[in-house]
Amino acid sequence: MKIGEFAKQNNISPKMLRHYDEIGLFSPGSIDTTNGYRVYLPEQSQKLFWILTLKNLGFSLDEVKNMMQGPMDSAHLIEALAEKRVLLAEQMKSVLIKSMQLDFLLDTIKQEGFQMNRKIDLSNITTERALDIKKNMPNTEVLLDNARRILNQAVDGTTFSFIRIDLRQFKAINDVDGYDVGDRVIISLYQIIEETLQQYGTSHNSVARAGGDEFVVFAEGQPATLEAIAHSIKKAVQGIDYASLGCHKPIDVYVGSVIAAKQHDVHLMNYYDMAIESLRTAHRQMLEGGEGFSVSRI
Repeated sequence: MKIGEFAKQNNISPKMLRHYDEIGLFSPGSIDTTNGYRVYLPEQSQKLFWILTLKNLGFSLDEVKNMMQGPMDSAHLIEALAEKRVLLAEQMKSVLIKSMQLDFLLDTIKQEGFQMNRKIDLSNITTERALDIKKNMPNTEVLLDNARRILNQAVDGTTFSFIRIDLRQFKAINDVDGYDVGDRVIISLYQIIEETLQQYGTSHNSVARAGGDEFVVFAEGQPATLEAIAHSIKKAVQGIDYASLGCHKPIDVYVGSVIAAKQHDVHLMNYYDMAIESLRTAHRQMLEGGEGFSVSRI
């Protein structure tokens, strides 16, 4: 089958097929020695389908090439797709926040005009936008996928932590001040967590809302750094200007953390469950007048 016919059959341009051949991604079945024309086989359409599918899902041509080298199996493909899903979720969150900031900036300039000497607080978002941010926060499934990816790439002995953060008496905020105020508190906590991770320079991490008023953090790093992150999050929450958010009173958090080293014989979910127990310990401490902070080193 000549290149033009094969290209038309698979909804791709001959130029793109030549490019794929040049970079070693997808070559013709043979080359006609008499005229140098590329000749493709009908069964090659199956491989081309997967190349185009992965490309349309956001994989680069280099990534597709690496994935297609050698025999493809389900486990290999599932791992690659899970990693891409995590990356897309993080990109969606970032794009959503920037989109909201642009909307806020546009509204402000339309209403008040452009003023070069004026600073505009882009964190000042409306209730509707706050709700959109809350809805698009990563969930625990995304966090666990990300954690597995990070640990799969790490060597044995690499230390990491699951940190669970739960707001104390958050229900009273919703009941007394309203759900709009509660949403702003949730977003403030989320921003604090992300800013703290950036402050400590942890490049391998993931944050998820575990439901209601609880968040989970997975981070890789040195034990002392991981414990400092958990302490810093708790301290930063205590420093929130709750009055400016519309809260009738300040609230606190209790934090439970487990710090462990990567081991092949321990399932990731075991560490995740340990962090839940650590959070319960922190809760009991707070009820007894303690700090409300618990960390376990495994």
